[in-house]
Amino acid sequence: MVFEIRPGVDFHKGKAVKEILKGSPQDLLPIYLGDDQTDEDAFREVKGRGITVFVGPGWLTSEAEYCLKDPTEVHNFLLRCYAIRRNGTCRPGII
Repeated sequence: MVFEIRPGVDFHKGKAVKEILKGSPQDLLPIYLGDDQTDEDAFREVKGRGITVFVGPGWLTSEAEYCLKDPTEVHNFLLRCYAIRRNGTCRPGII
Protein backbone atom coordinates (compact mmCIF):
# COMPACT_ATOMS: atom_id res chain seq x y z
CA MET A 1 0.00 0.00 0.00
CA VAL A 2 1.26 3.48 -0.87
CA PHE A 3 0.30 6.71 0.84
CA GLU A 4 1.01 9.99 -0.87
CA ILE A 5 1.22 12.95 1.45
CA ARG A 6 1.07 16.44 0.01
CA PRO A 7 1.19 19.73 1.90
CA GLY A 8 -1.98 21.81 1.99
CA VAL A 9 -0.58 24.52 -0.30
CA ASP A 10 -1.43 25.39 -3.89
CA PHE A 11 1.94 24.44 -5.33
CA HIS A 12 2.97 21.42 -7.38
CA LYS A 13 5.60 20.25 -9.87
CA GLY A 14 3.82 21.99 -12.75
CA LYS A 15 4.11 25.36 -11.02
CA ALA A 16 7.74 24.66 -10.18
CA VAL A 17 8.49 23.89 -13.84
CA LYS A 18 6.61 27.03 -14.92
CA GLU A 19 8.78 29.15 -12.58
CA ILE A 20 11.98 27.53 -13.83
CA LEU A 21 11.03 28.06 -17.49
CA LYS A 22 9.82 31.63 -16.96
CA GLY A 23 13.31 33.10 -17.26
CA SER A 24 14.66 30.62 -19.78
CA PRO A 25 15.44 31.35 -23.45
CA GLN A 26 12.60 30.63 -25.88
CA ASP A 27 14.78 28.28 -27.91
CA LEU A 28 15.37 26.05 -24.87
CA LEU A 29 13.92 22.55 -25.28
CA PRO A 30 12.74 21.33 -21.89
CA ILE A 31 12.64 17.56 -21.39
CA TYR A 32 10.62 16.31 -18.42
CA LEU A 33 10.66 12.67 -17.32
CA GLY A 34 8.42 11.44 -14.54
CA ASP A 35 7.12 8.20 -13.13
CA ASP A 36 4.06 8.97 -11.02
CA GLN A 37 0.88 10.96 -10.59
CA THR A 38 2.69 13.95 -9.08
CA ASP A 39 4.42 14.52 -12.45
CA GLU A 40 1.19 15.02 -14.42
CA ASP A 41 1.02 18.77 -13.65
CA ALA A 42 4.56 19.17 -14.97
CA PHE A 43 3.72 17.15 -18.11
CA ARG A 44 0.84 19.56 -18.81
CA GLU A 45 3.13 22.57 -18.29
CA VAL A 46 5.87 21.33 -20.65
CA LYS A 47 3.53 19.86 -23.31
CA GLY A 48 3.70 21.85 -26.53
CA ARG A 49 7.00 23.47 -25.57
CA GLY A 50 9.20 20.49 -24.87
CA ILE A 51 9.33 16.72 -24.55
CA THR A 52 7.35 14.87 -21.89
CA VAL A 53 8.16 11.26 -21.02
CA PHE A 54 6.32 8.97 -18.63
CA VAL A 55 8.49 6.20 -17.19
CA GLY A 56 6.52 3.07 -16.38
CA PRO A 57 4.05 0.58 -17.81
CA GLY A 58 2.65 1.70 -21.15
CA TRP A 59 -0.88 0.78 -20.13
CA LEU A 60 -1.08 3.57 -17.53
CA THR A 61 -2.66 6.79 -18.76
CA SER A 62 -0.58 9.95 -18.65
CA GLU A 63 -0.44 13.47 -20.03
CA ALA A 64 3.08 12.71 -21.26
CA GLU A 65 3.59 12.49 -25.00
CA TYR A 66 6.08 9.61 -24.82
CA CYS A 67 6.68 6.57 -22.64
CA LEU A 68 9.77 4.65 -21.56
CA LYS A 69 9.24 1.40 -19.71
CA ASP A 70 12.05 1.46 -17.13
CA PRO A 71 15.24 3.17 -15.90
CA THR A 72 17.33 1.26 -18.47
CA GLU A 73 15.33 2.85 -21.30
CA VAL A 74 15.71 6.25 -19.58
CA HIS A 75 19.47 5.73 -19.46
CA ASN A 76 19.59 4.86 -23.17
CA PHE A 77 17.39 7.85 -24.03
CA LEU A 78 19.67 10.22 -22.11
CA LEU A 79 22.77 8.74 -23.74
CA ARG A 80 21.23 9.35 -27.16
CA CYS A 81 20.32 12.92 -26.21
CA TYR A 82 23.87 13.50 -25.05
CA ALA A 83 25.33 12.04 -28.25
CA ILE A 84 23.08 14.18 -30.42
CA ARG A 85 24.01 17.31 -28.48
CA ARG A 86 27.73 16.45 -28.56
CA ASN A 87 27.80 15.65 -32.27
CA GLY A 88 25.17 18.14 -33.38
CA THR A 89 23.44 15.51 -35.47
CA CYS A 90 21.38 12.36 -35.15
CA ARG A 91 22.76 9.36 -36.98
CA PRO A 92 21.49 5.78 -36.79
CA GLY A 93 23.71 3.59 -34.65
CA ILE A 94 25.25 6.54 -32.81
CA ILE A 95 25.01 4.57 -29.58
